[in-house]
Amino acid sequence: MTQMYAASPTTRKALMIMLAALVSCGMAVAQGALPGPAQAVLTDLDSPRVWAPRFGFEYEDPHHPLLVEMRKIEKLDEVVGEAEDDWEIIKRLAGWTCRRLLVEGDGPAVTGGAGADMLKQIREGARKNICCGTYNRVFQAALNAFGIFTRDLNIGGQRQRIAIGQAQWWHAVTDVWSNRWGKWIFVDSEMAVYYEFGGVPLSALEIQQLLAGGIAPQQKFCDGGVGVAELLRRFPDLEPWRKYYLDQFENVDIVMAANHHSPQWKESERGEGAPRLYCLPPDLGLEPVYIEKLHYVNTTEPADLYWPVNVVEIVLPLQGRHLPAGPIEVELKTHTPFPEKWLYRIDGEADAPWLEIPIPAEEKGLRTARLTWELHPGKNTLESRIVSALGQRGRISRAVVTVAGS
Repeated sequence: MTQMYAASPTTRKALMIMLAALVSCGMAVAQGALPGPAQAVLTDLDSPRVWAPRFGFEYEDPHHPLLVEMRKIEKLDEVVGEAEDDWEIIKRLAGWTCRRLLVEGDGPAVTGGAGADMLKQIREGARKNICCGTYNRVFQAALNAFGIFTRDLNIGGQRQRIAIGQAQWWHAVTDVWSNRWGKWIFVDSEMAVYYEFGGVPLSALEIQQLLAGGIAPQQKFCDGGVGVAELLRRFPDLEPWRKYYLDQFENVDIVMAANHHSPQWKESERGEGAPRLYCLPPDLGLEPVYIEKLHYVNTTEPADLYWPVNVVEIVLPLQGRHLPAGPIEVELKTHTPFPEKWLYRIDGEADAPWLEIPIPAEEKGLRTARLTWELHPGKNTLESRIVSALGQRGRISRAVVTVAGS
């Protein structure tokens, strides 16, 4: 049993005085009435976390002469037209790829693995062996020619193989980084298709997880369905494949090299080339399926497949806790291949000019810059963004610190 003690009248009076003092003090602090040093508080942070790919990645160089030539010969600037952002460029080039490779006639087989070279062979009469892998690589080359980063993506599934009567079925598609959306997005240029949920385009792993939860994402066509309609008219035997298309997302892997035009690039076979990263979360209850000759690395960490590109992480002292009201040292981090400019501005309006930060050398996949941020009473805003190859503008990161007190 807990024993209760009764306080004497003198003790009760002392406690009341102490309580009144604490309440008064709390009200004074809340109202900013007490004298003291100025207080700096982080109030808003729009700054994605940044990390380098753990297994490394080899990007295509957008300045490669074959890509420059392809962009000119194929008049891709006319295809892109007045596209407002990179996502619109991505969709227009997906529609173009879908239609461009629907060639007729007879000719030799397309060989090799570099998209610009494949398309050159097609211009010169090659007609055989134009398949999903050809669409993927030509699409990647077209996007790379505009400074948009891409990766080989492969999808496949047991259920779909059974449905279409095939013993082995894998489909080569494309993973595309979009600055507008700040994420990797699945795009199939053979059908000019992607998927959305809640108005946001999805990655292959996001599609896989939605399907595992019994939710079907919304199919979208980059060209309104014109290309796939012509594809199915010419190849009606592909209709069962299209019907069971989503079954392919049982298995998803990403190849950790996209520098297809480099003499160092090799296909990801055992002992050669970059590995394919396989992420199959154990709670989905799916069994991995492998192509026997290829090199796979299994990981249960989605961040190994989906790292951010062309974004800036703003790192404040102690993550914004207990900031001094005076100048503070800020660290900026980015994972950006082929950067052209690193920009920042302080307390700028939407049309205010940007200042440049010298681009530091890359260390372990990251570039880090530091600056001193002079705070003033009231609202303080720091913004930063990257301009990568061929003028591609990364999203704006922003931190807001409010200084109150005297």
